[in-house]
Amino acid sequence: MKKMNPVKKAAVVLALSTTCIPVVAQAARVDVELQVSGNALIVTGNSKQCEGEPIDCIEVAKKTSPNIFFYLDNACGTGSGAPQYKLTGISLSMIKGVPVGPANPLPSVVAGDFDADAANGAIKLPSGQLSNDRIFFKNKNSQQYTVFYEITASPCSGSGAPIKLDPSIRNQGGGGGG
Repeated sequence: MKKMNPVKKAAVVLALSTTCIPVVAQAARVDVELQVSGNALIVTGNSKQCEGEPIDCIEVAKKTSPNIFFYLDNACGTGSGAPQYKLTGISLSMIKGVPVGPANPLPSVVAGDFDADAANGAIKLPSGQLSNDRIFFKNKNSQQYTVFYEITASPCSGSGAPIKLDPSIRNQGGGGGG
């Protein structure tokens, strides 16, 4: 086997490393900041807002498979202004405000993209992916579609009605899976 010239070898290594950069760049992340306002859960910050849409609409770019993070800062905290709610779950639906059920099924591609239960739309959140102040999950974004997400926050005291938010996620498709 012929030895490669060190200069050519460095050029090949550089060429290979630069072709890998787009793969690394596809490791997208979406950050959504939440607050409690009266008896409502609202979005106050969104790193991937849908163009021309309300701040709570998330746009997932084509060929990305982001981790999506929701934050409710100082949930159940002490002190003035600390929200007396904690994040308790997230579910999906194909129709805004209509829970998944026989008349509004969750397609298998959507359930697979979000690791959601097709029967009730709940995103399965293994240990560590849900805490009082944070929810995160993977969106495989395999196809183009719009899905509505519903975040639920419950009173820290354990009594009282939960509050919910149900805006949309627009997947542009072609994500990397895994």
